[in-house]
Amino acid sequence: MGLEQSKAKVLSIEELAVKAEELRKEGKTVAYCHGEFDLLHFGHLRHFKQARNQADALFVTLTPDCFINKGPSRPIYNENYRAEFIASLECVSYVAINQWATAETPLKMIRPNVYCKGNEYLKKKDVTGRITIEKNLIESLGGQLFFTDDVVFSSSTLSKDHFNVFPESAMPWLKSFGENYKAEEVIALLEKLKKLNVLVIGESFLVEEKMIHKDIDGNRRETEQISYVSGATVTANQLMQFAGKVVYFDPSL
Repeated sequence: MGLEQSKAKVLSIEELAVKAEELRKEGKTVAYCHGEFDLLHFGHLRHFKQARNQADALFVTLTPDCFINKGPSRPIYNENYRAEFIASLECVSYVAINQWATAETPLKMIRPNVYCKGNEYLKKKDVTGRITIEKNLIESLGGQLFFTDDVVFSSSTLSKDHFNVFPESAMPWLKSFGENYKAEEVIALLEKLKKLNVLVIGESFLVEEKMIHKDIDGNRRETEQISYVSGATVTANQLMQFAGKVVYFDPSL
């Protein structure tokens, strides 16, 4: 499939909803997959192929870069590259970059016949309750939740093993932490932080810089001017994810 053909398959969520409605009027069905799909691998390909076998068309949406929080240097590929890559797969009908952190809004807009998740979600506890929420939602829309069943890989594990972003000196501590603490224990400690009231004092400042996007061969593709606030504001924003109440004071104002 040519580059232009792949790009033509990358639409907005609103356009996916229109396409889904057109297919329904033709008596056809839609399968839907959602995820980060960073560092696309063989497991993703088999997942998409099985999902495609459940309906006449397969729609895929991606978690945008701003909602991926799996550590430094993630995602490995930005949202546009990920969308273009997935759109090049023949089993995928259309792709869109999500505007929200979860798949709930796209599910309501697209109203697929089948919502497909990987079988790894059957093997682990639904700690966040997200799978239960999505299952109830797709069923309320008249669709069904389907778990594909094939070889499973993890983008996070692959990137950690082969594209490690942490300094070598930190690896023994990270390995020891993973062996001594379970996810449930860490989550319980974070929940306790919700009872804290925190005061952050410090200055903030605006940073302006150029971001250079490169293609897979390392050639410069485009330059983007970005601006963001740094300093104590960043600390306050991060603490707001955990603490019960955060008050920020900038003494320079």
